[in-house]
Amino acid sequence: SARVLTATVGCSVMSLSRVILYVVAVVLLAVGADKTAAQIKVIPRDRIDSIAHPRTVANSGMMFLDGERIDLGDVEEADGVVERVVEWENRGTKPIVITRTKSSCSCLSVTTQRTTVNPSERGRLTLRFNPSQRLGGVSYRVLIYSSLSDELPTAVLHISGKVLSAAEGRSDYPEQCGALLLKSRSVRLSLGEEVRIACMNGGEQSLILSEDNLLTPRGVKLYTEPKVLRSGERGDVVIKCSSELNGEELLLYIKGLALPPRQRLIMVELEK
Repeated sequence: SARVLTATVGCSVMSLSRVILYVVAVVLLAVGADKTAAQIKVIPRDRIDSIAHPRTVANSGMMFLDGERIDLGDVEEADGVVERVVEWENRGTKPIVITRTKSSCSCLSVTTQRTTVNPSERGRLTLRFNPSQRLGGVSYRVLIYSSLSDELPTAVLHISGKVLSAAEGRSDYPEQCGALLLKSRSVRLSLGEEVRIACMNGGEQSLILSEDNLLTPRGVKLYTEPKVLRSGERGDVVIKCSSELNGEELLLYIKGLALPPRQRLIMVELEK
């Protein structure tokens, strides 16, 4: 009987201990939840709306000719800074002088004319976007302040676009001559004509290309526009024929690529 009583008391003590531990755990969780709730700051809805859609000067008259939403389209990261000129017209009744601008990203800067734009006159500003390390879809905002108010922006520009890496651009050029990527490696050419092949520098070093005079028939010229193709830059390979050539086709070898001759040639079909 003593053993049974001892076992019963032991079980009761263990059960009581478990209950106490459970109660303590619940209390701690409740206290933790209260502290977490106290740390969370609730932002009023009107504050969120004011950030997403800032209030501007009423009836300012600043009207952008192409609208307040500027789509930069696809931008190559390797192309560097992209510029876009934005024109606007003063359709209000007061003169406007742009005093400052505020961009939502340091990658987007704005240059403005600090001159007075009277009613019915036009002004302009220049957007400069640096796509470096901004891959993917982008969306920014520019607040434009003027002499109409120092507190409220006169107008808001919304800038969007998509930044592509150099690797994404390669798919547009199925033919490859080392670092030189081409739309095609064959052209049709007649005397005095100029033909172009879209190209891209897929290497890390700049390219300066021309025809290889040792292997290419005289009278055929090759160069690129721009003359110096920087890493990741797109352009055109320009081919010209300045003298009558025999035959129906020829091989044009490119100078400026560290490749064997057969890997740096373009097939030229001659038209009479």
